[in-house]
Amino acid sequence: MASLVAGAVNAAYLDIPPFMGRQAYRPTDPEAQYVVHQLAVQSVSGPYMIGFISKEAGPITSSTYKGTLVTPRESLGQNASQYRRAVSTTGASLRYALYQSHDSPVPLTDGVSSVERSSLITGLDASLEKRHILYVSALPGQWVPPGLYQDIVTVEVLSGFFEDRAMATRLLERPWPVVIPVGAITYARAVTPTVLSFNPLQNTVFSGRVQYKIGANVPMVITVSSQNGDRLVDTQSELRIPYHMTHQVSTQDVTLFFKLGMNPSKHDIQGQAIDTVVVTMTEL
Repeated sequence: MASLVAGAVNAAYLDIPPFMGRQAYRPTDPEAQYVVHQLAVQSVSGPYMIGFISKEAGPITSSTYKGTLVTPRESLGQNASQYRRAVSTTGASLRYALYQSHDSPVPLTDGVSSVERSSLITGLDASLEKRHILYVSALPGQWVPPGLYQDIVTVEVLSGFFEDRAMATRLLERPWPVVIPVGAITYARAVTPTVLSFNPLQNTVFSGRVQYKIGANVPMVITVSSQNGDRLVDTQSELRIPYHMTHQVSTQDVTLFFKLGMNPSKHDIQGQAIDTVVVTMTEL
């Protein structure tokens, strides 16, 4: 008697481990940083596509400067809909994108209604395991609060010859956790000369300004203090020249405005008139 043994049928297989950023995202980096991630698909004969679908999160929260609520800067470009949002436990969200190549300007978009080649990873055959490289990149210039930003992306494997999703055969879908850490960032640096020169022989009132670039993704209080009590001290004598200083704080800079309290021609300065002004950023 002949025995019949049914052949084993291999179901489509997708291996895509969770993504955890290896280092904290830094909004001060001038360009996006690309992190390589790999995935593998197997037991798919013929052409196939891999799509990525994620939910859109809520609005980005704000940071605080000197008690004033301001909106963080976001560099989203013209195609903001192509970028995804990873959300922290506080509700803040970070824009990021997936790419097929580290030098590709076109991110992999959510393939909800489209199966355009630019929005999906494609392959001709994965009867044996086929590996693909996926690039994860957070957009630069986003001043979001520190924390772990997470997203759950649905990864789909589709097969067949098709031009729209209705013609595709969905082989499998799998949730893929994405986690991007964001560290605390604060900095302040002068961007204009800190030595302001004036001619004490001229019959004009001296005024000037110094600008500091600032950046922070945590609530900060900006304070400005004078080492000599708003006085310029002559390095060659005991002469102390009073001046008036005001400062203006925005989301990107602190501008210090200086004006002498009397006509410079009345000052008998022997050396240099110096004061040290300290700009301090204190986390709330």
